[in-house]
Amino acid sequence: MNSDSDSSDSDSDTEVVVEVPMPRTKKKTPAKKKNPPAARKKKSPAAKKAVVDRDVFLDGTDAAAIAVSMADKKTKESTKKNYSSKHKYVVEYLGKHSPSDLLEEGGKIKIPMDEDVLKSFFGYIMASAFARAKLKSPDEIPDGEPDPWSVSQITGFKSAIVSLYTAKNMKLGESLETQLKAMIEGYEKVIISLKKRGLMKIGEGKN
Repeated sequence: MNSDSDSSDSDSDTEVVVEVPMPRTKKKTPAKKKNPPAARKKKSPAAKKAVVDRDVFLDGTDAAAIAVSMADKKTKESTKKNYSSKHKYVVEYLGKHSPSDLLEEGGKIKIPMDEDVLKSFFGYIMASAFARAKLKSPDEIPDGEPDPWSVSQITGFKSAIVSLYTAKNMKLGESLETQLKAMIEGYEKVIISLKKRGLMKIGEGKN
């Protein structure tokens, strides 16, 4: 009996320790420093616009002449040279095949051109393709005969003539413009056919 009481006393004397977890504390992040507001720039007083007397730029030149000069610069110098060579070709044609009154003094082309004469000129430069299309074989092409004009060359003649009208603030008539367009489109088809049939070099007539 005594042994049991002793054991119970010893148990009651034992101290039980319970560990309680401590709560975690969050680390405080340092607050970001705010940039100071940018200083406002002081508005400078508006500068007064200088009054320019534009007469000084004329330097004695007529203002209308300057305007014409600016319009003339629309066309590149290389294009002008190309037009000039074609103008000479037209002048030669008119001198040989048409009345002399179609030319101005100094041998320049009179604008506006007579419509029938202009159409005759295009028929003249398209004639070699018209004749070549009648052949049945490349063997029939005479030795040394040059190939017909290219489509780009024919178009170039039209552009060169239009430039003469533009220089005089004029335009081709709507009817004539339509006819020339149809002529060139038909000419292009003839050139394509000649190449396919071997009656014209493939490298010729490129646009």
